[in-house]
Order: sequence, then C-alpha cells, then structure tokens
Amino acid sequence: MEEKVTSKKICSVSIVPDRENAKNYIKNCFINADIILSEQQTEQFLTYYELLVEKNRVMNLTAITEFEDVAQKHFLDSVLVSVSTPSVHMSLNVKILSDNNSANNYINNGTTDNNTKTNTKTNTNTNTETNTNTNTCMRANTDAALKLIDVGSGAGFPGIPLKIVFPDLQVVLLDSLNKRVQFLNEVICKLQLSDITAVHGRAEDAAFDSSYREGFDICVSRAVANLSSLSEYCLPFVRRGGTFIAYKSAEIDQECLDAKKAIFLLGGSITSINRAQIPDTDIERSFVFIRKERGTPAKYPRKAGTPTKSPLS
Repeated sequence: MEEKVTSKKICSVSIVPDRENAKNYIKNCFINADIILSEQQTEQFLTYYELLVEKNRVMNLTAITEFEDVAQKHFLDSVLVSVSTPSVHMSLNVKILSDNNSANNYINNGTTDNNTKTNTKTNTNTNTETNTNTNTCMRANTDAALKLIDVGSGAGFPGIPLKIVFPDLQVVLLDSLNKRVQFLNEVICKLQLSDITAVHGRAEDAAFDSSYREGFDICVSRAVANLSSLSEYCLPFVRRGGTFIAYKSAEIDQECLDAKKAIFLLGGSITSINRAQIPDTDIERSFVFIRKERGTPAKYPRKAGTPTKSPLS
C-alpha cells in the first residue's frame, strides 16, 4: 500500500519531511497518467517544489502550496497534454504528443462529436482512436529539436514540467514580471536544465521581435484569458504548420465557437479539443489545439492590454 505523503505548514508554506516518500508520491502521480519518470526527473520535480514554496514566502507565485496539490495540480497538469491525445507512446526514450485532428469539422460545423476525452483515472491506453490521421507535434527523438514557447509562464507552468519530461525540447519561458523571470532562472540553474531560457517581456512586445515571431513549433499557455485574447497573444509566435495549445477548463465548447473568427484572422484553425482528468481528482482539463495555417498579419498583436480589453470577434 502506498504511504501517503504528509506535509507540515510553516508560515503557510508546505514543507516535505521525507524526500524519499515524496519522490515516490511524484512517481506514482505520473504513473497514474502512464508517464514513467526517471530518478533524475523525479529529483528535479521535488527540487522544483522546494524552490517554489521557498520563493513563495517572499513573492506571490502560487496559491497552491501543499505538496500533493502542487504535484497534481501544477506538475502533472502541465504534462497531461501528452496523454490527452490518442497515439501516445509514453516510454522514457520515445515520447510522442499527437494532435489527432479529430475536430477538423469543428470550425465548419461547430460540433465536437469527435473530441477525445481521456479519463486518466482509469487507463489512458484504453482509449479508442477515432481518427488515425495524426500529426506529431511534440517528440523527444527528432533530428531537429522542437522549439516551444510558454507564454505567460508565471512560476514555470507548463513550460518547466514539459522540459523535465521532454528534455530534448528547446524551451523559452516568457513572462512580463522580472521577479518571476529571476525565479525561473534560479529553477533552471538548480535543476541543471539546458536549452531553456527565461525571457522578461510582454507577449505584445516580444511577438514583434524577429527572434521570436513565428519562430516556434509549439506555443503553450496556461494563462487565464479568453481564447480570442490568448490566441492573439500566442499565435504570432507559432511558425506556419506549428501548433498553439491552450490549457483551458473543462467547459470550453462555446468559448471555442466565440473565438472562431479571431483565430481565423490570426492565421489559425482549431484542429482538436482534447480532454483529460487529473488522476485522483475531479478536475478536468481541456486542451485546445490550434494549427497555424497562415502567417499572422503584421498588425497583431495589438498594443499592450488591447487584446484583453477588446478581444477580436
């Protein structure tokens, strides 16, 4: 029987008393989602947790500080995108994240009949593939490492957990607050991560930097914003043929319909909406896959704050 990890609170910060027990808990969390972590990856997640709660004493990084909650609602949630789709091979050496295009008819018909819903409480491998026309959008063993940008990274979610689990990714973490960027750099250093950079800047400004504009295979964001606004912030970073993956709550269908025109104007189209449940919780996550089909017009994104105050419609 698995021993429950306990933690004690000191000044509202959770402290793990037993590192080995904590590492076993992290491993088991990921095993429940069919992800096998190495000892090094497990140690990196635990060190990340310790850095997070320590820094959270002096700055607001997260309201979630209990060890088990962080492991489930931050770490595992960040990488659930890799088990929310069919055709996922989750071994240590070959990790594939597939965009199954199962909702190609979504934009045209406004339906999600073919959406894939994954219940990771049971077994993600039991899902039936409803559409075999798949495009691989994240993989660890390729000739050229895929480039990923996490827009509005905050405390590093989902970018750092994705980097830990998919170490061959080249990652940029973009955040508008310099103090958070300093924390991200500390985490990168302590975890000895390579090919990952934390950048201070607003998405509205960085998107016009030639080093970043349409320079990434994948853009991810867990930022809280409606899909129209989020797409305006994120799609300019994605190369043609690349993918923007928006991390959203379970109820997303109407929001996707409302964002259809904006996404089209920005050069994209929704290809699938994939759902997963965080193991051992009742929390469901929706992942909206948006393929970049055309270049984003040069006038987007609009000046700072405008995408949020006046979303494209």
